[in-house]
Amino acid sequence: MNKNKLVFQIEHAISIIGGKWKTIIIASLFENKKRFSELMKSISGITQRALSNQLKELVEDGIIEKVSTSETSLRKYYKLTEVGISLSSVITELSKWDSTIRK
Repeated sequence: MNKNKLVFQIEHAISIIGGKWKTIIIASLFENKKRFSELMKSISGITQRALSNQLKELVEDGIIEKVSTSETSLRKYYKLTEVGISLSSVITELSKWDSTIRK
């Protein structure tokens, strides 16, 4: 792979999952689907506005989906799509890397 292609691919990936909160949101959803309020409680320091914006972007990028529990229910939750699930190895490796540099 040529260097320019690698850089382009990394830039594109970071544009989708980069930022302060997106990777944390994705990691939080590996455990299970969650409602907005559950995500607020599980992610320390995030504001409602930031969470709402990040969720919207992740939905638009096909990483997560917003699902209603039934047609008449107002209860909605977020879960990873297949594309989002495919990030598990990347996030696991990122976590391992963090453990090695903290030693």
